[in-house]
Amino acid sequence: MRAMGYYPTDHEIKCMIDEVRQCAMSNEGRTTTHVNLDTFVKLFVNHRPVYGIGKNNIEDAFKVLTGGDEDITRDDLLNMLMTEGEDGGMKMIEIEKALTFLTGEQLV
Repeated sequence: MRAMGYYPTDHEIKCMIDEVRQCAMSNEGRTTTHVNLDTFVKLFVNHRPVYGIGKNNIEDAFKVLTGGDEDITRDDLLNMLMTEGEDGGMKMIEIEKALTFLTGEQLV
């Protein structure tokens, strides 16, 4: 899903896994650890956001991250990105990729 531009949270992934397990249980009476292409497409269509991430989504995320402050130092922002959120934060390479994607510019 990430290769197709949908980056589900850990919670969203858990919901999708639960959905697949419940569907297999009700249809076949057994649990499953695999999905076929049809099931994958259904999960993708049903769970991905309808619209892409826009400027307002980024602004909202920034407000949450900074506690509403409008100004934050570069070092404080990097520290928050690397220590907060799922899995204890992002790695520097992930931050660089995200910023390159958002700005369209290669970072130095």
